[in-house]
Parts: sequence; C-alpha cells; structure tokens
Amino acid sequence: MRGVNMKGFGYGGEDAYFYTCGKNVFGMGVADGVYMWKEQGIDSGAMARIVMETCQHMVAAGCEDVYKVLATAARHVQSEGIRGSTTACVLTINKDMGKLQSATLGDSGFMIVGRRPGTSMHPRTELTVKFRTSQLEHEFGFPYQLGHHQHANSPKDADLVTLHVVPGDVIIMGSDGLLDNMSELEIVEQVDRMLRVGHKPAAMAQQIAKVAFDNSLDKKRVTPYSRAATEAFDMVYNGGKPDDITVLVAVVS
Repeated sequence: MRGVNMKGFGYGGEDAYFYTCGKNVFGMGVADGVYMWKEQGIDSGAMARIVMETCQHMVAAGCEDVYKVLATAARHVQSEGIRGSTTACVLTINKDMGKLQSATLGDSGFMIVGRRPGTSMHPRTELTVKFRTSQLEHEFGFPYQLGHHQHANSPKDADLVTLHVVPGDVIIMGSDGLLDNMSELEIVEQVDRMLRVGHKPAAMAQQIAKVAFDNSLDKKRVTPYSRAATEAFDMVYNGGKPDDITVLVAVVS
C-alpha cells in the first residue's frame, strides 16, 4: 500500500488526514475515499486528499468556523473537477475558550475520552466516553459522502456539533477502519493504559491503529462491524473488516 506520513498531513490507500494550528485555533480531520470508484478508473483517494489539504490550509489561516472549512473544501474539489467521493470528519478548537466545533459527513468520526466532571485528574480515576459522533449512512455500507455524482451529499447534510473540551480530554479521531474494528470500551481501555504509562499522542495513535488492524483480520472476533452486519442482513456475522485505518489522537492541555 502506498502512503505518505508527513507532519500535519498524510494519506494511505483511500484515507487522508490533517492536523494543524492557526491563530488561536487547532484543527484536525480525516477523510475516507470511496473505494468503488477504482472500478471506473478513478483515483478513489484523490478527493479525500484534496479535501483534507484544503481543510488544513483553511485552519492554518485561522478559520475556526468548521462548516466554512468543510464547505470551502467541497467547493474546491468541485471547481477543480475532482471525481470520486469521500466521507469527512473535521473539527476545530478555539485554544482560549476550549470551544470545539465539528462537522461529520459519513462514517468517519471521533470520540472524546476523559474524566467525569467533578472527579479527580488522578491517573487512577475512571475514564469515560464524554462524546461520540454518529455515523451518517443512507443504509448499511452506503455512508453520506461528498462527491461528483448526482446522489452525493453536501456540507449542509453534515452533522454539526459544538461543545467544550477541558484539559485532560483525549480526542480520538478515525476513519471507519478504526470505528468498525474497535468498540468504545476497547478504545477507552487502550487510552487509559497508555495515559497511565505516560505515552504521547503519537504513540497512542500508533497503538490504537495496531489493535484495530489486528481486530480487522480476526475472523472470529465480535466487532462493531460484525454487529452492524448481523443486524443489517439478519444473519450471524463474525470478524473484523479489513480496510484502510487512520487514527489521530490529540490531548487537550
């Protein structure tokens, strides 16, 4: 698999991501190009890469309005005639106020893991999922997506959220390769274990991606994907979902 991993931007397969800081704002995002376009000779990762690059430039320029960030990226790929389609999840954080804004379109997403309000910041204090994005799908296996085709969605269809984060909160963002193969409990357990031994965000992202990859190849494992497939097809399905896996981790300080 060809991939590029640079500070602030990277891609592999059909996935792409960014993270950056602008004036008083931090931003990060992930996009997952829809693989089916490959069958028509279209680079199915191109739209994901260009959407993430454009979002990165917008946040680096100081744009905090996450809807404007995503809408500008969507207009750019349209004006450039980029073919294909992609899911996208983007967030920005005002570094003074701790105000997080997010826009989610499709089955990429993020969760915030932290201590319960009013509890100690001691490492032994139990972690919990404070927030998680919803996956937006037309039906099983057909996520909302930006694209050139007539059934594509627009940024207006994105799930927009505003909330506040506090020091110690951990943001885990990923493509469906992560979210289909690891449950909330598994992610929280990994975050908790690594915080206790002082791991940095980059090491946390690598470890979570490794667990997701191992789960994706386990044909007997019960995963979020196997549960959803069982419900969608009214049959018992076990195992993970081999896929591109992108994981970003940020710790609020």
